Amino acid sequence: FRKLCMIWTAAILAMTAPAAIDFTLEDVRRRPRKLSEYREKKAFVVVFLDTECPLANLYLPTLARIHKDYSARGVQVLGISSSGNDSFNRVAGYAEERAIPFPILKDFDGKVAELFGATRSPQAFVLHAGRVARYSGRIDDQYAPGVRKPKPTREDLREALEEVLAGKRVSVPKTEPAGCLIEVLRPGPEKVTYNKE
Repeated sequence: FRKLCMIWTAAILAMTAPAAIDFTLEDVRRRPRKLSEYREKKAFVVVFLDTECPLANLYLPTLARIHKDYSARGVQVLGISSSGNDSFNRVAGYAEERAIPFPILKDFDGKVAELFGATRSPQAFVLHAGRVARYSGRIDDQYAPGVRKPKPTREDLREALEEVLAGKRVSVPKTEPAGCLIEVLRPGPEKVTYNKE
């Protein structure tokens, strides 16, 4: 009976466990990048950016430092543009002009933003090695609309990364991202009619 209960419990846990996140997007050199191909990584930072968002641009140096500090510890940082206003060429030029040291990917139809539930730029997500999200929200509290501190008082993204790398539960798994709304361009109706549209 005990063995049957253990099998049943394991099956229930497997059904209710969060599914691993995966996606394939093109980087600025048109190379496909698939999240599940980074098998050796211990954690991931996925951050949604927008070339026209002032707040996202303010955070680029912070993200570059996070990439530098954590890449040797097995963390992969990926930037994603899901904005309908960002063409592929604009995103590629943005990455080159600003010398962004981590891959920038283009989410043409906004499906990856939808997969993550991303609504703002910048909005960061931390995933553990199994590609399950453990943190979502702001990078830190240094910048927000109308707020510009000399330095942050809480570095939420770094805190979450440290806890994930240590195998701990993330103490603050969700914060409110502050920034520009991600405006995804959706295709319109196939045929516009007077009585429907």
